[in-house]
Amino acid sequence: MLFCTLAGCASILVYGDEPGSVTIISYWRSGAGEVVRVVKPEQIAKCEALFPGYRSTTSSEVAGGWVTKYEFFFNFQDVSLRVFSDGENWSNGSGDFPVQGNIDEVVLQARSR
Repeated sequence: MLFCTLAGCASILVYGDEPGSVTIISYWRSGAGEVVRVVKPEQIAKCEALFPGYRSTTSSEVAGGWVTKYEFFFNFQDVSLRVFSDGENWSNGSGDFPVQGNIDEVVLQARSR
């Protein structure tokens, strides 16, 4: 499986493909963490909706300065795309973008599947 951090890797995807799963890593200030795997299509869609354009080569002039609270790995057949977030912003390595929706709620729902 090819692992990509930068959005440029997304160009190798067939855009009709959907991720088969999403792996979410949550980080807490204590240093502890939690891993949740999402496999239900409706929950995967909610995760994707948080990060519009994450599959594209979109870039931003704004970058960094925040601590990662979540990592999302969108797992396609041959590629995993990685998105970092502090809960308000997200990045795939090509700048910062606002999260669309309530990321904490989506993660909470994924935990309680």
